[in-house]
Amino acid sequence: MTNAYFFLLSLLLASSLSFGQHNVKQEAAKFNLKKYRKEIHQARKKKNKEFKNTDHSPLSKKAQKKFKKLAYFPIDATYRVNATMELTPDTEFFEMTTSDGKVKLYRQYALLHFMLKGKKHQLPIYRGRALMRIPKYRNYLFIPFTDLTNGKATYGAGRYMEFYLKPNQPKEVILDFNTAYNPYCAYNTTYSCPIPPRANHLPIKIEAGEKQFNKSK
Repeated sequence: MTNAYFFLLSLLLASSLSFGQHNVKQEAAKFNLKKYRKEIHQARKKKNKEFKNTDHSPLSKKAQKKFKKLAYFPIDATYRVNATMELTPDTEFFEMTTSDGKVKLYRQYALLHFMLKGKKHQLPIYRGRALMRIPKYRNYLFIPFTDLTNGKATYGAGRYMEFYLKPNQPKEVILDFNTAYNPYCAYNTTYSCPIPPRANHLPIKIEAGEKQFNKSK
């Protein structure tokens, strides 16, 4: 795993916009749309800055010189949904295929149940064996997904979200698709990126989060 990969994890997990482990009722009571939009804009601005940084950017040096900013859907709070976490403690590690034909070991930690666009959906959430061995990322969970925008408005191989477990993790959590981002393979084919399993396909358009990266710009 590269330094750039670990830097991205640090950036995401340090952000208050990471997929939420908050008390949903308390969060709903104090939710401020204006503040929420501002925080997302700030997080995106910070990511743009980091992509221009030679040490941490997934872009090649040539691409960094042309890079201006990443493309996103407009912030839409309807894609910030309440979800129920159903733990799946009896699952075993399995091989998740990567973009370069290799595999990485993951175990399904839980199922996330939520409503979006008037329909019920679910997404498996995973724990990676390699990251479990690193104390800093022991409680890090991974949510890859695909949807009906892939290959058009968004990266063809899907997008990711993150989650970080807290002590006494509540079952009711917030799932925010406005924080969905592209794997590094969307910017540079030298990276090895997990491909979302079939179980992580959503049969709807998720028009939130990061869009397709235009390498020609």
